[in-house]
Amino acid sequence: MLQKIFLILFLTCISCSLIAQSDSITQSSAQELIEDSGEIMIVKGNSEKRLCPPDYPIKGNVNSFKGTKIYHLPSGAFYERTNPEQCFSNTAEAAREGFRPSER
Repeated sequence: MLQKIFLILFLTCISCSLIAQSDSITQSSAQELIEDSGEIMIVKGNSEKRLCPPDYPIKGNVNSFKGTKIYHLPSGAFYERTNPEQCFSNTAEAAREGFRPSER
């Protein structure tokens, strides 16, 4: 009985270690998705959830059907579910790149 308990604890520790390694790989991969190009952050890759860094909180993406460039503010209705293709530090930079504000 005691051996079974130790075996369960051992396997649990191994699982925790593998999960922690997986999380660190995911985080380092996410860091590689963002490339600084001056005043604008370009987001690369096909990640399910791309994030903008704190210094560039405005998310910009292009509507794949219409080609419309839209930026989303953190207070916007669609901000959380938007996967950005570019990130901006302010709305003026987004407008210079041809992006318009989200209507919601």
